[in-house]
Amino acid sequence: MRRWVDRVAIVLLVAGLLGSAPVHAAPDLWVVSKGEASVVLYGSLHFSGPERNWRTPSFVRALATADSLWLESVPAPASDALRTRIAAATMDPTRSLKARLAVDDQQRLEVIAARLGVPEAALDHMRPWSASLVLVERALRRAGLKPGGAEADVAGEGLARNVPVTGLEPAERTPALVSSLTDAEDLAVLTSTLRDLERPDPQFLRLQAAWEAGDEAAIEAIGIGEMRRDTPALYRLLIADRNKDWAERIGDLLVGRGRHFVSLGILHLVGPDRLQLVLEAQGYTVQRAPNR
Repeated sequence: MRRWVDRVAIVLLVAGLLGSAPVHAAPDLWVVSKGEASVVLYGSLHFSGPERNWRTPSFVRALATADSLWLESVPAPASDALRTRIAAATMDPTRSLKARLAVDDQQRLEVIAARLGVPEAALDHMRPWSASLVLVERALRRAGLKPGGAEADVAGEGLARNVPVTGLEPAERTPALVSSLTDAEDLAVLTSTLRDLERPDPQFLRLQAAWEAGDEAAIEAIGIGEMRRDTPALYRLLIADRNKDWAERIGDLLVGRGRHFVSLGILHLVGPDRLQLVLEAQGYTVQRAPNR
């Protein structure tokens, strides 16, 4: 009986029949399957606005019927060792950040930090990529957005149903990866961010509009295209390489039976190195599921 239910659920989800109530558009879901096991891939923005209803019936149903729930990472309990590793990855106490920038970028940093209410002193001994993250997060909040989104729903669903919520990788892996950038690559991340935040429509606002419209071509152009052009090393570390690693984790879920839900950043599901292509190359069936 369970085998029949699993297969029917996959067919219905792919056919887009798990719900049709009107709701704000969003990119489609993807269903990866092998035998009696399936994994729903959901591409989120990692931030959200309170006024947007992006929880489609398909999203809600896939989340509610999953046997396991997965995020990119799940915050680990703070420990001295973890704090030390993260501090080493994000801080550079021996060098001044501002002094490493060209004069025009120093001026950009001054203007943008002041506009966002970030004290320059708080940034001055951060690694460039870490300072970039702080500025973007503050800009998000100033725009009325907040970090999180689907991640909060996934965690809440797991808590409500006593279903484990697991990370595809340890929480400290991203800082460790980005800290491996060369000095020039690291500075390129910050200078790209400074130029972006000068615009009236910074990347996160353009991505939000494209995501809400379900426009995958625009998401790819804005997110992947700009990253590959401006910070190719960051693209390789955060997108291409991680997609290969995550495909292995997802493959582990497809051994046996069951339904699994994985929420990850939408940029992992568009572009030439997108996760779906990696999984297809490994022999899994990957199908689009209309997110309605």
